[in-house]
Amino acid sequence: MCELFALSSAKDGKVSDYLMSFFLRSQYNPHGWGVGFYAHHDIVLHKEPVPAYMSYSTRQLLYEDTKSVQTLIAHIRDATVGSVSYGNTHPFSRKSGEQTWLFAHNGTIAGYRELALHRHFPEGTTDSEYIFCYILEAIEDRGIETWTEDDFNWLWKLLYRLNDRGKLNLVMSNGELLFAYFDKRGYKGLCFQPIQFTSHDDVEPVSEESERTEIAGYIIVSLPVNDVQWFPFAFGELIVFREGRVVFASHHRLETIHSFFSPAELHSSVLHIIETTPEPVSLKDILNRSPASRAQTKRAIFDLICQRKLNIANEGLHMKSWSYDHARFILSAKPGAPHSPSSVYSHPISDRNRKFSTRK
Repeated sequence: MCELFALSSAKDGKVSDYLMSFFLRSQYNPHGWGVGFYAHHDIVLHKEPVPAYMSYSTRQLLYEDTKSVQTLIAHIRDATVGSVSYGNTHPFSRKSGEQTWLFAHNGTIAGYRELALHRHFPEGTTDSEYIFCYILEAIEDRGIETWTEDDFNWLWKLLYRLNDRGKLNLVMSNGELLFAYFDKRGYKGLCFQPIQFTSHDDVEPVSEESERTEIAGYIIVSLPVNDVQWFPFAFGELIVFREGRVVFASHHRLETIHSFFSPAELHSSVLHIIETTPEPVSLKDILNRSPASRAQTKRAIFDLICQRKLNIANEGLHMKSWSYDHARFILSAKPGAPHSPSSVYSHPISDRNRKFSTRK
């Protein structure tokens, strides 16, 4: 029943490979496809009420029009409300003041016509376009000029209440911000993947093999489109992106999300995991609880060992064995000056029975 795709990046990038994998799933969502993105403050919108994998236009789009974009929303449709037609194909676009909005939805909303509309009216017959008009009017009525955290919280509560009427996954953008909301009952799915740029400005995932940890943006999809790690939204969560950065997360996960990419914040995350566990923590447990990939988390642990902020708690286990799953860690009681990796591997941990206190 439909799938969503969205991009928010720090600069223009090429997402053809991602979109190609996404469009291949149109065999299960055959009732239309659409892509909308922003180019020089204008919206470029392509959509057809046919399966994406059968469309010649998608091939041209993948290799020409979307060569370099910063914010993009795409959709493949499995029709439930409204006929198969151009007017009912997502994404939908609307002008509001000086901004032009894009919107795409996955799910069904019951009793949507009970929601009063006064200025924006749907051109098609879908519940999706109707609730888009409703949300847009609510934003206008609030009089938002510059979005604040209070405004983000207000929108989250609006979407959460709207979600009472049915199934609601959505992505929408005003060109500056990208909003993504996941159904509070966990319908279908919504997940994100951090991305980076190649030397040719192609977008690629930040994987366990990646040496770079700086984030360039995010891809948001209903279901994963590659085999690299994806991170699920929490049920009923709204995340807001601006130019490839998370600026709001309704479930207060900003630090967790950012720590996946920031070495300093990831160090803090690893230390917090160890501090809040009442016994020495195994590497396996740290990797399972960390918001980052295994490779990034291991790099953070190694950094902390080099900075003498972590010690191995296993009796008789040498430093060169720190990366074994059964290795267990405690905080150093008296962190010393940073030392080189070569010296880390040259001796076993002393004072292996050191205790540490847990933070309440």
